[in-house]
Amino acid sequence: MPKRHFTQQIIVRYSDIDYMGHVSNAVYYQYLQDAYVKFMYGLLDAPFSERISQITVKTVCEYLDQVRLGEVLNLRASVIRFGTRSFDIEYLLARRDNEDHLVARGLSTHVTFDYATNASILLPDDLKASVLAYQGSL
Repeated sequence: MPKRHFTQQIIVRYSDIDYMGHVSNAVYYQYLQDAYVKFMYGLLDAPFSERISQITVKTVCEYLDQVRLGEVLNLRASVIRFGTRSFDIEYLLARRDNEDHLVARGLSTHVTFDYATNASILLPDDLKASVLAYQGSL
């Protein structure tokens, strides 16, 4: 069974473009964050009005090709690592008409967190189980 990814389509807007005519580097981080939020809230079946017990501690994005106004991107996200208190998500962005040609690759690290004690907590088994049930594998 192939690994299942969270997928999201992105239509590049005028506000995403910098003065050079391509998507600004900072906008890619917005794409990644939006995908993370939709992926995790959907996976945990949590309403957006509630906080989830995760904080982002690291985000990286590698730009592989220029993207311009009006292009349509497909973003694929999947959890690729579980730690004791954290997990990593990989993001693959490609043009809609060529899934094999990546335009950017991102990675984010998230720590499970207890807001009441202001401290990290062990990664819940139900989160691991939900990810594996959705994706099929890491």
